Amino acid sequence: MFAIVTISGKQYKVRQGDIIEVDKINGEADDIMILGNVKLVNNNGSTKIQTDTSKIKVKAKIIKQHQGAKINIHRFKAKVRVRRQKGFRSKLTQLEILSIGQ
Repeated sequence: MFAIVTISGKQYKVRQGDIIEVDKINGEADDIMILGNVKLVNNNGSTKIQTDTSKIKVKAKIIKQHQGAKINIHRFKAKVRVRRQKGFRSKLTQLEILSIGQ
């Protein structure tokens, strides 16, 4: 059984027991949250497309809040000695999918 869930504008394919990393969601570690924006549910070959998003919910637990790997951005212009460097680390939330259902 799997479901496709929209979290922060991005879609994720999740199964029970999966651990996924998403953009930062407010909450503390060990908080339980209900993800209600389920687009599709597949249960043993039978696929249901959700038009009413209030029927099936996905239950998830926040494992930890952390930062992703550093991304270095370099800008360079030839012959004029222009060089810029900038770094960026995205804030992430690690979720464990507890159950898919009502």
